[in-house]
Amino acid sequence: MESNIIYNSEDEEDLYKLFVASHESQLKSIGLTQNKWKTLFKKLNNSIFDAGDDFMYSQEEDSDDQEILSCTNLHVYTKSSMEPEDEEHVYLIDHAWTYTVDGAKRYNNSYVLQNANQAGSFTRCWFIMDEFGSRIHRSEEPTFSIVPFFFCGDKMMYSLLFPAVSVSAGEEVTCGYPRLKNASSEEMKMALKYPWEPRDLSDIDFSQSEPDLDYFM
Repeated sequence: MESNIIYNSEDEEDLYKLFVASHESQLKSIGLTQNKWKTLFKKLNNSIFDAGDDFMYSQEEDSDDQEILSCTNLHVYTKSSMEPEDEEHVYLIDHAWTYTVDGAKRYNNSYVLQNANQAGSFTRCWFIMDEFGSRIHRSEEPTFSIVPFFFCGDKMMYSLLFPAVSVSAGEEVTCGYPRLKNASSEEMKMALKYPWEPRDLSDIDFSQSEPDLDYFM
């Protein structure tokens, strides 16, 4: 986590330079292209949550009961075409959501806060995205990326949404969470994806075996 910087200059270009200086490592690590940095800066600095201008909801009704509709039946779609290289298409998602215990596993996300001066020292924080972010469904071939981002200006954590591939108007917005490590076993991937892809895992042995005393000699 970068050091906190108070943004109180009247010169927007100076503000932007401060923003880049304090967030550059984050911006590069999350894969946000440099041409989007200034758009992101303006939205963060002015608290602009404008996803509603470019995205829309669609609710798929349950054929068994038209009156009882689950929030999981809501899907997010684009209002216009978008390209990954478009500089204006990066959106803020707030971290605020009320949920039931049974439904939490579908929406829980986490990020790690690490002290740059203390190697190996970190705190894992859990969060729920707002009603917009939580309605974005998972896909093995996601059309968008969602990544957590800490803004030093207001000392707040957000999630950023930006296109991962070219999308057309009316195309569904999907993301690839949970973020699976390449080294994860297939069994672990199935366990992590269980909230979205329920399956019988009872035949898989997840017990952890400890080494015997000879290992420590």
